[in-house]
Amino acid sequence: MKKIVLFALGLFFCLTGKAQSLYDENTIQDIRIVFAETNWDALLDAQAATTENYIPAVSVTINGTVFYNVGVKYKGNSTYNPNQTKNPFHIELDTYVNQDYQGYTDIKLSNVAKDPSFVREVLSYSILRQYMHAPLSNYANVYVNGNLMGLYVSSESISKKFVDKHFNSNTNAFFKCNPIGGAGPGGNSFPNLAYLGTNAASYATSYEMNSLTGWDDLINLTNTLSNNVANIETILDVDRALWMLAFDNALVNLDSYLGSFKQNYYLYKDNNGRFNPVVWDLNMSFGVFSQTGTISLNTTTLKKQMTHLLHNADAAWPLVQKLLGVPKYKRICPISI
Repeated sequence: MKKIVLFALGLFFCLTGKAQSLYDENTIQDIRIVFAETNWDALLDAQAATTENYIPAVSVTINGTVFYNVGVKYKGNSTYNPNQTKNPFHIELDTYVNQDYQGYTDIKLSNVAKDPSFVREVLSYSILRQYMHAPLSNYANVYVNGNLMGLYVSSESISKKFVDKHFNSNTNAFFKCNPIGGAGPGGNSFPNLAYLGTNAASYATSYEMNSLTGWDDLINLTNTLSNNVANIETILDVDRALWMLAFDNALVNLDSYLGSFKQNYYLYKDNNGRFNPVVWDLNMSFGVFSQTGTISLNTTTLKKQMTHLLHNADAAWPLVQKLLGVPKYKRICPISI
């Protein structure tokens, strides 16, 4: 009997080990991509430069589970470069076939650019999840055609599956708040939540709508924020918005709403009619990005001394200016303490 119990326990731990969670922070995932073509890198580069469509992989194996006929492409703005060997990947398991791994269909793999510590992104998400809705994140060894490309950060995609898990719906207004085509010097289309009038076209270069409808909801949010902040709690989860601002400030995460491009967050309207911010793209947290939009924090000392009230009087950052202009919100906002 004792031998049977020990055997059962051993089998249990063996099976649970193999069934590890895709985003378990204590386990390095194993992801293996196989392309039929030897020039797969050139094919991915060509798509990244033009249509950004997926190219088919013969298979993708995740922790021993094999998926055939899978879509793969390079992703990223500043982290992608056709001249580098290690580029970030976006794997879409259901591009051609209805399949998933533990309910996930989109695998986002960051190449940990500009972070030799390999810590910033995973640690930042771990901190953020204590205060607001945020993706899961961990590490994965990634192989292509049998060759190890390196250690990547694997972060949960902010998709309709994500909002369904966190907000129990996925059909409400949903926006990716990044300039269309990517942010860059000289651009002026930033998702800063400024009110631009009632024409949806005025917002279309700064926000990507991920729902069937929603422009009127977004316009109402910006109008309320700019012109009727007393009613902002009816359309925005102010507590989560203040936590986002506090997080970006405390971690000197300036490739965000607080920085020069005012980007890298999502907005989802929950079933109570309030927009919720969801932060993403944290590979430049802890002071890697130095542009606030008003001053360059190009030294460690300047970043350490960055004011906790950054942009509180700047009209170009209405989420900061308008919210911290309300004494109650300024008093309870963590960055004001």
